[in-house]
Amino acid sequence: MNLSKPLRSVIIILLALPIVVTGLQHVTVSGDTSPLMPRSSSVTTALFTSTDAPIPFGQPLPDGTSVYDTASVTGSSTQTPTGTVTYNFFNGTLADCSGSPRTSQTVNMLADGSVPRSAMTGPLEPTTIDYYYSFQARYSGDNHYSPSISPCESFAISVGAVGGLIVPVDKLGLLMPYVALGSAILSVLGFAISSRSHKRKNDDQ
Repeated sequence: MNLSKPLRSVIIILLALPIVVTGLQHVTVSGDTSPLMPRSSSVTTALFTSTDAPIPFGQPLPDGTSVYDTASVTGSSTQTPTGTVTYNFFNGTLADCSGSPRTSQTVNMLADGSVPRSAMTGPLEPTTIDYYYSFQARYSGDNHYSPSISPCESFAISVGAVGGLIVPVDKLGLLMPYVALGSAILSVLGFAISSRSHKRKNDDQ
């Protein structure tokens, strides 16, 4: 087949295009072959108490509990994620990890892609209604993966309500003398009212 020179050039370009595209998918930086565009990553976390007991979602914790966070980074390819993870600790009226964190701690990921746990936080004081403690982990990303952030983990420290006051559960014993005094007063008032009613009934007769 006798093809014109321009047509032959077009055919050559079309045949070479897959090779060019494949080559562009990876670049070499300092001897490391990395994707031209970082792939997606995800961060999952789990909270534990100082006794290594997992903290179920939404369950209040006893007064004085200390906690730590753990994280796991997963990439969308077989390449092991590297970089850092930052544990952010929040406290406030919002359970969405918004605003500035109370504390932050950055750890370096290990060679196998695992993430060291955060430092221990606590002991934590009881929270009032609509007040929360929260953790959130942020992955820095690397040459292979883009940065990512974990869901917000929120929890409260248990409290008890007595007489309209918010009182720590383990401090309720301090109120018992006052509760006993209140019961005694109510008993005296009840006896007085009953005696007065009985006397009025006798007078009416």
